[in-house]
Amino acid sequence: MTVPGGVLGIDLPFNNLFGLAGVTAEVQAVGVPVFNDLITNMDISLPVRMKINNAFLGNNCYLGSETAPVNFHLTPTADSSPAFEVAPSGSLKVSPVKSATTDFAIPSASGCGPFGVLNPIVNWRAKAPATSGTSLNTVSTAYLFPGGIDGSDPLDDLGGGTGSLGSSGSSGS
Repeated sequence: MTVPGGVLGIDLPFNNLFGLAGVTAEVQAVGVPVFNDLITNMDISLPVRMKINNAFLGNNCYLGSETAPVNFHLTPTADSSPAFEVAPSGSLKVSPVKSATTDFAIPSASGCGPFGVLNPIVNWRAKAPATSGTSLNTVSTAYLFPGGIDGSDPLDDLGGGTGSLGSSGSSGS
């Protein structure tokens, strides 16, 4: 997702100085999501980290980490009434899923710029670290896949280490 205002919090001319001042954030799961209620209620706890992308920040700039993640507890909003339909793959499509989470902690930035010298700028821009006052609203589509034979992970049959018998499918440093 594009961070409004880029590095400085203001929109600069020439496409944010030819993209150099532009910032995008990518949410990456760092753990297994946990369904806190019935799976169809979409009450989910999800540990994530946020990769911050900019030409000057390098490839290892994050808010949160695998060992100290941002923990989202996404609960359905009052106006959430998704429709359920069986997709051609046999999975259950749930859409739209409207969720919200509030008061989650955001740890300090790490790995931003050479030797982390730009961490303070990312912290200033992201208002991190933050222990409260944060919120998130999402609208998404979920796909629920049936269990494989004998309760195995349906992704095990795909090969490439994507299921529970292989790796978790996440990558990063």
